[in-house]
Amino acid sequence: MAITDSFTKWLLSYLSDNPWYEEGYKSSLTPDESFFQTLFMMSPYKETRHDYLHYVDWTSQDGKVKNSPNTLTMDDYDAMKNSGYLMARKFDMDVEKKVILKLSADNILLEKNVKS
Repeated sequence: MAITDSFTKWLLSYLSDNPWYEEGYKSSLTPDESFFQTLFMMSPYKETRHDYLHYVDWTSQDGKVKNSPNTLTMDDYDAMKNSGYLMARKFDMDVEKKVILKLSADNILLEKNVKS
């Protein structure tokens, strides 16, 4: 995640003025997955977000709401390679190691979200 200086200043000011926010996350089950994201979407900067870096497949094959991106396999290789994105997520060595090795061999940047 990359954030601007102006958002950082807003965030620090918000946390200083609202100590309850940080306190509420101390016993949260997933603080790392929602702390900054929630603050960002509460901020006046929420319309400035950009997704220029990651290829992520959130499509649902069964019509159900997804709470996690699809694990990428060789079936996704061409779409990833042609997407123009710098990184991709999510990979799992237990699901398919071949796509990870192929991308590494092609010198394509991988997010360090590979489950080993």
